[in-house]
Amino acid sequence: MGSTGDEEHMSHSGHSEIERELAELAGLAGLAGLAKSAGPMGLAGRAESAGLAGQAGVGSPAGRPTSSPASSPASSPEEVARAILRRRVERRRDLTLVRLAGPYYLVIACDSDGGIGPKPHDTVKVPGYLLGRFAARVPLMEILASGARPLVLVDALSVELEPTGKEIIEGVRFEAGLAGIEGEGAVTGSTEDNVPTVATGVGVTVIGLAQQHRLRAGTSAPDDIIAAVGVPKSAPGDVVTIDDPEIADVPTVMKLAHMAVVHDILPVGSKGIEYEARQMAASAGLGVVLTADPGLNTRKSAGPATCVLVSVAAAAGKDGDAARRTRRALDEICRAVGKPVALVGRLTPDGGDPARPR
Repeated sequence: MGSTGDEEHMSHSGHSEIERELAELAGLAGLAGLAKSAGPMGLAGRAESAGLAGQAGVGSPAGRPTSSPASSPASSPEEVARAILRRRVERRRDLTLVRLAGPYYLVIACDSDGGIGPKPHDTVKVPGYLLGRFAARVPLMEILASGARPLVLVDALSVELEPTGKEIIEGVRFEAGLAGIEGEGAVTGSTEDNVPTVATGVGVTVIGLAQQHRLRAGTSAPDDIIAAVGVPKSAPGDVVTIDDPEIADVPTVMKLAHMAVVHDILPVGSKGIEYEARQMAASAGLGVVLTADPGLNTRKSAGPATCVLVSVAAAAGKDGDAARRTRRALDEICRAVGKPVALVGRLTPDGGDPARPR
């Protein structure tokens, strides 16, 4: 059965929009000739083969048509590039988002470690493999918590390849595998083999892909509770081991992401639980009332994301009912992930008072 005229028009419109958006991105990268070199398939054909054509929400993030800055004859190439970047690149908490064609986003997370490792001048002495595990873990957890699928990991090591670099890379690859990163070249990077080094430095960047409706940042709702999963620990004050049953890890975030009661997920870094709870609330336009005695230090560094915050649906009601619902939600999370869980606050619709515990 052949397609109708309306179907052909819709398909052509979808291809045209995808083609325009891909051409815009290609032009920004200095590949203005991509449309000519794409061959018989053309840009629209490439988009279709990539599974992008015909997707809902093509255009702006809200699904509305967008106008290209290049349509203005008065715009210089520099002005066009700046306009494209302003519209497509944004910061959400510790993540950078780049809108691709239609509803698809690149999500980018990064983290670094310095003075931790096996080198003679490192402040904290740990094996290279352990360093690689923790260095990769943080940005992987951030990408998974955002709702994106990790695609590529890049490690930048300020050490020689043999032997320190290989030890670190082994740990990095192990964590990448836990997060589902697969394929030749999906884990890549560089080492310092020109200048001898006496201390260790590591930077890790993870790039993921997400559809707009799966992005979690800012999805918390009024009356959600905020729970800390895992215990904040950080060197040099704590001995942080890779198999510590009290700390969060990549499988922890993956399990949380599959729980229907969980809205937002936010790994905790060096600024502590209290700071991240406020960030979680602000990203949803809400306030937070902190728990007076959550049973852990909410201002302590969580080092390599040894704990994560989750906003959890726990319907409001009479005091007794609310307390029971909260306890059931916390118990459900604890059973699912097998980590310590503590109530650290509740989100409020009126802005609350983040400095006032209850």
